Amino acid sequence: MIIMEREQIREKIEGLIDTIVVPIVSEGEGLSPAEKLGIILSESLQALIFVTTVEDEFDIQLDDEEVDLQFFEDIDIIIDRVERHLNDR
Repeated sequence: MIIMEREQIREKIEGLIDTIVVPIVSEGEGLSPAEKLGIILSESLQALIFVTTVEDEFDIQLDDEEVDLQFFEDIDIIIDRVERHLNDR
């Protein structure tokens, strides 16, 4: 079993956020992770793509109730939920 450090999870999630936001907003590079998450949330298709990309990247399945508004407001909440699934393996 491979255990990922919290910072490794953060780096991967930030990279995933960038792959979705940068094509939408050409100035996406200067935005904070929270601002980028706000952009993703404002586009429902992008939100769905982001969730499935996170699930695929970490080989997890998030429960519907885990993908709530808070999920898109704070990268630490995403990291907490990914960590929980990784630790439950």
